[in-house]
Amino acid sequence: MINTNYEQIVERIESKAKNEGEKIVNKLFLDLDFDFIDCNVTINRKGREIGEIDGLFKLKDDYLLILETSDEKRLSSKKIGEFYSKWSDKQNIGIILEQHKIPREIEVIKIFIDHKNETPSEGPIKESLKHHFKVSSNKILYRDDIEYFQKSFSIIGKWAKNDLIDFIELHKKRPTISRKPALRILIGNRRAYLFSATAYELLESCYIYRRRDKVLEGYQRILKAKRFNKIKQAIQKQKIIAFPNSFIISSRHKLEESPVEKTESCDINFPTDYCSCRVVDGQHRLLGFANVEENIQKNHNLPVVAFDDMEKTDEARTFITINTEQQKIDPNLLLILKSGFDWAEGSKFFNEKQAVLVIKKLNDIKNSPLYKKIFLGYNPPRSEKITLATLVSATLGNNLIAKGKHLLQGDINDLETPYKEIRRIFCEMKRSLPNYCDFKRINQKNGFFFSNKGLRIIFRLIQFLIRNNRKGNIQIKFNELFEDLNFVVNDELVNDLQKYYGEGGAIKATDELMKKLKRIKKKKYKKFKISLKKI
Repeated sequence: MINTNYEQIVERIESKAKNEGEKIVNKLFLDLDFDFIDCNVTINRKGREIGEIDGLFKLKDDYLLILETSDEKRLSSKKIGEFYSKWSDKQNIGIILEQHKIPREIEVIKIFIDHKNETPSEGPIKESLKHHFKVSSNKILYRDDIEYFQKSFSIIGKWAKNDLIDFIELHKKRPTISRKPALRILIGNRRAYLFSATAYELLESCYIYRRRDKVLEGYQRILKAKRFNKIKQAIQKQKIIAFPNSFIISSRHKLEESPVEKTESCDINFPTDYCSCRVVDGQHRLLGFANVEENIQKNHNLPVVAFDDMEKTDEARTFITINTEQQKIDPNLLLILKSGFDWAEGSKFFNEKQAVLVIKKLNDIKNSPLYKKIFLGYNPPRSEKITLATLVSATLGNNLIAKGKHLLQGDINDLETPYKEIRRIFCEMKRSLPNYCDFKRINQKNGFFFSNKGLRIIFRLIQFLIRNNRKGNIQIKFNELFEDLNFVVNDELVNDLQKYYGEGGAIKATDELMKKLKRIKKKKYKKFKISLKKI
């Protein structure tokens, strides 16, 4: 009889185990939601003991799992062979089935677990053991396998079970079917089916064909707990209503009995049992649902593209193509989308929203020097425009809007003042440095100060100017700064500034520019500090 009380079963496992390995292995199979039957149970035949079973579990009514766990450092092939032989005897198995009232139709799987040693470098099956594995019901696991599935369980809970089932190659021969309406399409000469399924249905039926540290045949990436948790939290807080891409899966079973080679509506036989489908793309998004409440899993419908009878090599090729050639959502458009929601004050998304609202106004108002000159992700062409992402990064990175100091705002929610101030900055730039503020040549020398590099330098200079003014070191206005820069900036200097890359490059370029300005305007900029620590 299967015991359903988790705490009682754990207590039973711990009290009956002969060694630590047995405790760990039996607890893992219990945690992965295999049906516990018994552990460290002695089997007698005609009054004589024929053996002891370390762990006895069921996988639904399909498989009976007999576990043997060894903690011996030097393991003999003879011991492993005796385990497989003993529990291949039909009379011995009959006693187990009768003793625990298990139907005789169930398929018996023998799993030997070497809990002391890692998978041998030459592969899991040593030459001396190969003859045992001509029988498909004989399986072997090693310590690193158990540790891997323990880690998987700690990240995605019981859904790591399907990965283990696939690893030991247990697949349902006659699947349970759910009829679903779908759209059949042709991709080249291959059929694909578009339909929706709940997160719960996909978690139940799908497994991940994943690469492990020492088993490289799988193509999926190693599980990333941080990524799962981010998606999980977004789902729970209802920040994610839908995903931008479909989940791509490959069914082990035919989805249609007699498919027609044309695009049309149809009904498919979606298999709902364990390990019925492999995830080709979308593992992190799907497993983000692993540890949320079941009612969320059952009420969240997801878009699916399914193939049937797809070779693993084709799956791997598809996975590689998707993850190297797919286009991510434009970061400028993503900023616009974020600005349409309310975020907690002080959060990263709140700060980005504040900057976007100011910058978008600069793009939308006719008398702005940036009118229709900012690329927002949806207003082509992108050329001859400054990107929204560049301006947001430059304003936030230099504390001009939101964040801690919000230098252009008296109040963090004041958007009018920073709009006017940034508008004034660009007006003065264009007036004083016309030879280097040409929108039509943003990626050339004549448009340098409207390029990503140039704007990072200008906005860093503005931060220095405001903080030096507030410190009382100087009293210089925006227009004066740009007029003075006109005496310094020339083709040679711009060529030098273009050599710097990234945030670190912007810092060095700004320092170089200010040093030149201080040499030419010594008296005016004598007390101007170019170290943020001093201002």
